[in-house]
Amino acid sequence: MKLNLGGGQVWKRDEWRNLDLHSKYDIRKKLLSEFEDDSVDVIYTAHFIEHLEYKVVFKLLTDCYRVLKPKGLIRITVPDVDKILELYEFGTIETLREASAYYRARPNVSFKRAVKSMLGFDNNPKGHKSYHSKNSLKLILMLSEFKSENIRFMSFCKSQIEELEEPSVRPTNKSFLGPVTGFDSPARTLATLYIEATK
Repeated sequence: MKLNLGGGQVWKRDEWRNLDLHSKYDIRKKLLSEFEDDSVDVIYTAHFIEHLEYKVVFKLLTDCYRVLKPKGLIRITVPDVDKILELYEFGTIETLREASAYYRARPNVSFKRAVKSMLGFDNNPKGHKSYHSKNSLKLILMLSEFKSENIRFMSFCKSQIEELEEPSVRPTNKSFLGPVTGFDSPARTLATLYIEATK
């Protein structure tokens, strides 16, 4: 069994289950309660857990550990607060727009407002509720029972599982529906943290 947590409203892939509000699955309330211990091979989640409060992130990752089979793997991608700092300190709004269709479609958004939005400071109820760095996410994974030696920092489309190296594909006619298949987004590499942990 393979799970995509928060894959978006149109994401589909053979042999995968997309757990998303659009598919009527509320992870915040259910976590992974319908899945048995040691029953899942792979879990993937991209730019989703930052929309959860820290205590929910911890509960979810603890539940991910529970349901993964021994040697099962979770891959997480999230906005990287260290990369966001670097971008804000040394980058420009043009740099951000080059890397993100979201900001290209919003030419009137200032650089400061864009960065505040990435950190969840814009009072958007659907926005970010937590932010992560390498150290903070590794610590949460360790507190969720993953062993330090089984946690690896990765990069865009580089994974311990070949299937996860396929980049995401977005619809050509509607730009913000989310990906239709694939995994890491080429549009989000500039400020993304990639991490994998095995049970």
